[in-house]
Amino acid sequence: MPILSDFTVVTKSDFLSRRSAETKSYVFNTGGRHNSRAVLDLALFGGFRTGDDNMSVRIRLNGTLLTSTIVRRWLSHSTIIHDRINVVVEPSILRSGNNTLRLEPRWEGDTDYLFVGPVVCHFHQRD
Repeated sequence: MPILSDFTVVTKSDFLSRRSAETKSYVFNTGGRHNSRAVLDLALFGGFRTGDDNMSVRIRLNGTLLTSTIVRRWLSHSTIIHDRINVVVEPSILRSGNNTLRLEPRWEGDTDYLFVGPVVCHFHQRD
C-alpha cells in the first residue's frame, strides 16, 4: 500500500515577546495522516536579549515535551542568525486531526523577543 507524503504549514512567521505572552501556541490539522513518525521543521530567529546569553526554547506538541533547544541571540541588526530545528515526532504524539504546538522561550528580561517561522509539519498521508 503506498504512503503519500504531506505537510501543513503551522505558521509562516510570528513575533514573540515577553510583553505579549510568556508562551505561544499554534493549532494545526493533520487529518487523515498515516500512523507513522512525522517531522516538525522550525526556523527560530533569536531577538535581542537583555543579557548576553542565548535563548533556551522548549518545544511541546500536544502537551509532550519534544525537545529543548538553544536559539542564538542577534548581535546586531546586520548580524541575523537563524536556527533550523528538525524534530522527529513519534506516532503516539501526533494526532490525526487538531494538534497544538507550544513554544516556551526562557525570557531574561521584559524587552526580549523571538522571531518564529516558518514552521512546517511533514507527515505521511493515507492514500
